[in-house]
Amino acid sequence: MLTRSNLSIADVRNTAWVVIHINNPDYASRFAKWLNLDELKNAAVPVETDKRLVIDLVRQGGTLETYYANKSALISSDSTRSRAIDEEFLRRFEIVR
Repeated sequence: MLTRSNLSIADVRNTAWVVIHINNPDYASRFAKWLNLDELKNAAVPVETDKRLVIDLVRQGGTLETYYANKSALISSDSTRSRAIDEEFLRRFEIVR
């Protein structure tokens, strides 16, 4: 999704061209592990950036965790933690480019 304004996470969800739901718990767990969320580092200042992809994870018990990505990072929904994304991530989510 190419944007000309700083969309909110809700805006990205509502205007997404592609939406994927993973209903298989084992596959969803592997996907969450593949995201390497433990590698997110605290940002000195919250990052506000062009949101291109939103990922919602529903944990056991129903807790919702949201992350978003721009062209170079995966970022927590509160914009306080992030990690660089690699070529594999960009290939998997081609729409992020």
